Amino acid sequence: MGTHGLDSVYRADKLNLGPRIGFAWSLVPHTVLRGSYGVYYDYVPQHLFIANFTSSAGVATNPGVTSKPVNALDFNSSVFNGSESGVVYSLSSNPPNIFATPLKFHTPYTQNWNVNVQQKLAGDQLALEVGYVGSKGTHLVRLYDQNQPDGFFNYPNPNYNNIATLAPIAASIYHGMQTTVRAQGYHGLSGFTSYTWSKVIDDASDGIDFASQVAFPQDSTNLRAERGVASFDTRQRFTLALNYAVPQIGALGKRWGSAWNLNSIITAQTGRPIPVITSNDNTNRFYFNQRPNVVAGINPIVNNWNPATGYLNQAAFTQPGDGTFGNLGRNAIYGPGYKNVDFSLSKDIRLYERFNLQLRMEVFNIFNHPNFAQPNNGIVFGTDSNGQPIKNGLITQTPDVAQGNPGLGGGGSRVMQIGLKLKL
Repeated sequence: MGTHGLDSVYRADKLNLGPRIGFAWSLVPHTVLRGSYGVYYDYVPQHLFIANFTSSAGVATNPGVTSKPVNALDFNSSVFNGSESGVVYSLSSNPPNIFATPLKFHTPYTQNWNVNVQQKLAGDQLALEVGYVGSKGTHLVRLYDQNQPDGFFNYPNPNYNNIATLAPIAASIYHGMQTTVRAQGYHGLSGFTSYTWSKVIDDASDGIDFASQVAFPQDSTNLRAERGVASFDTRQRFTLALNYAVPQIGALGKRWGSAWNLNSIITAQTGRPIPVITSNDNTNRFYFNQRPNVVAGINPIVNNWNPATGYLNQAAFTQPGDGTFGNLGRNAIYGPGYKNVDFSLSKDIRLYERFNLQLRMEVFNIFNHPNFAQPNNGIVFGTDSNGQPIKNGLITQTPDVAQGNPGLGGGGSRVMQIGLKLKL
């Protein structure tokens, strides 16, 4: 930090109290009411300070309240490699981009609460649970430009260009209904099924801008406009994981007609938000987070879309004027949903007293249902060489490819495999 700099990047909170309380109350036989509340503190990872996706990408000495600027250094590679004489680093004559944090950096924390009712059904073989879950994030970290220029490149503090600031000023709120049914040996069925209906709202979904609008705003002077659904918001999700112990098939005898199991995992969920931006950012701020303007009354999603037609309807948007920001809300448009069914068949064969052999056949995405990754989020205005509107929101990947795990990750085409397992 330098001889006359700060002894730390920020003054950390030293007193973070995290109370927690919970209860369980047996209302009537086979019915239990549970609830809890707690405060949970987070830490800020080091990489958010030293390797962020900003033009300066790292902390610098805090300029404090004086008018003396933090000067940038120019690097002379020719002097460094010995081909020229001189100094390797010299003071830059241009205003620098710097990375900053507030001196008092509050610890991010989350308040979690829940209440649920659990009802036993069919003796000990079935149980139903219905609950409400909520959470509120406070002092969450986000990025913004503390020295954002106007549309004519006038900076509030002319000693600097951009002051990329990591600050604990974001917040979040989550409400969700969660239902679960569990089975254990109910007519040969074991497993669970769950359904979640929820919504999460925040100002920023991360402390690093790994994707558009996750951490950095469209307009740093209007952070309220960033309040919207989180980048990971999934409104509805259904999951079923079930095992069925097949009754003995008498015609095959005990050795080959017993110990068969059918298994299936079914997953269905609604899509997640698309961080729609313009491909031609004309705000003159060079953040590349400009959202388009909205044309009222036009569906932003192409009717009967497919990967070739594109997902986003160009006619639903317009390019904002030079030096201005769009009025489309953050994360206001959702991408395609996800549906998948996996299936397996297994047979246990006893070899010796301590050895069992299991035969397995597994099929992932058994119906070969197509799932798609998020569409391209940049809106391109205009027409193509044939005079047709340029297709927007093209989908070029399936989820497994987008995750860097083609063929094995969720969302890929059907995969079948046969295996043998020796169990001791």
